[in-house]
Amino acid sequence: MDSVYSARVLAAVIERGHRVQAAFKPMAGLETRRRNVMTRSTYMPGVANRAISHFTHALPQIDRNEADPFHVAALHGCPCYTVGSASSERALELVRKLAPDVIAIAFFNQLLKPSLLAVPRLGTLNAHPSLLPGYRGPAPLFWMLRNGEERGGVTLHLVDDGEDTGAILYREETPIPLGITGPELLDKLSDIAARLMVRAIDDLVAGTARGEPQQAAAATRHARPGEADLQITFDQPAARVFGVVRGLAQWAPLWAEIDGERVRLLDATTYDATAQLGADLVLSGDEVAVQCQPGVVILKTRRPLPTAQPVVR
Repeated sequence: MDSVYSARVLAAVIERGHRVQAAFKPMAGLETRRRNVMTRSTYMPGVANRAISHFTHALPQIDRNEADPFHVAALHGCPCYTVGSASSERALELVRKLAPDVIAIAFFNQLLKPSLLAVPRLGTLNAHPSLLPGYRGPAPLFWMLRNGEERGGVTLHLVDDGEDTGAILYREETPIPLGITGPELLDKLSDIAARLMVRAIDDLVAGTARGEPQQAAAATRHARPGEADLQITFDQPAARVFGVVRGLAQWAPLWAEIDGERVRLLDATTYDATAQLGADLVLSGDEVAVQCQPGVVILKTRRPLPTAQPVVR
């Protein structure tokens, strides 16, 4: 998927000197996941840069904010493929021809079938953006921010035929400060994921990687967020409302019932953990001060709320 997370992991692997034989992205839309479809991308933005690097013996410079892994791959002459099902016959045939030592996954929203997992000589790695076995499954960043977690991280694990269930090679923890936005958290985790992926590939190649089985009893999983998960209510502390809205508003169409109207929440600007408004809310332009339990939060809003689907991470 297009994300600084996947692009930065790919860039780190290339810059480490590992030969990347191909880059894959899933086609848009969940309905495409079972399709036996694969197309090679003609997206080649780095021809001039590759020519320069050939004569100067230097790698092309990659913008750390680059969100398209195909851009990173193309800068280094790496073939790029978009797939329906990554385990389809067409994709599997290509991967078998490539005969990779390792398959590396970062933000790829499909489970791989055993037939594909059997191809790489040393195994398949995934950089999952949570501290497994917690927050398995889709949208872990959404749910960590939605649940007000104070700590998160990245788990680098071997991939088996389950969903984020493979043996753990490394976990790195990081704080999730109150008020961090989703893109800011993703930026932090992208650096961790890139570092851990390079370490894991190095260790697999050296034969020193040692996986630790996950503790199934400690596992948690959330489904993809739905409409009800996007609603913000004010029967909770102002700090919690502030953290959730700040964290998720750039990714998902959060909404709330305010003054009898369904309102889109665009941001949270500040909060007071103990303040009392003397009313349920105070409106001022596109901002509203809302009484919480306890405290007051100031929100940026838009009315009326258009119908939209969440963008989840």
